[in-house]
Amino acid sequence: MTAEFSDVISGRRNTRPQRDRLIKETYKGRYDVVLVWKLDRWSRNVLDALMTVAELTRLNVAFVSYREKLDLTTPTGRAMAQMIAVFAELEREMIVDRIKAGVQKARERGSKFGRPATVQQHRAKVRELHGEGKSQYEIAALLKISRRSVQRLLV
Repeated sequence: MTAEFSDVISGRRNTRPQRDRLIKETYKGRYDVVLVWKLDRWSRNVLDALMTVAELTRLNVAFVSYREKLDLTTPTGRAMAQMIAVFAELEREMIVDRIKAGVQKARERGSKFGRPATVQQHRAKVRELHGEGKSQYEIAALLKISRRSVQRLLV
């Protein structure tokens, strides 16, 4: 049986439903080979890569990385995969460090990050409407902002 499992994610989210589904399917004995495009696409850190590959090996499922031409059914392939995983994790950590340094420099220059505080422009009107006896729900509907924003502005 052949199947393709593909997760499309970004950022820090750790949910990978298709990968999890693939692993569950291997427990059921449906596959005898897992072929990945690149080792760092399989796992985000060395420990996870080693643990999942070890588990697949225990289940008699071969693990092959197409891009690195690694066949983890051999001792040489497993050793090379471990080295590649270490460097992939190092690269990700260096990218994170560069991003954090860039954000810090931008903040020092006065750049702002995050969503703009657009509800602040409604502060006076929210208080005025509240003073007239309007409910938070009515104020939110009138100004087209969330009820939670109205609550925050009234505190």
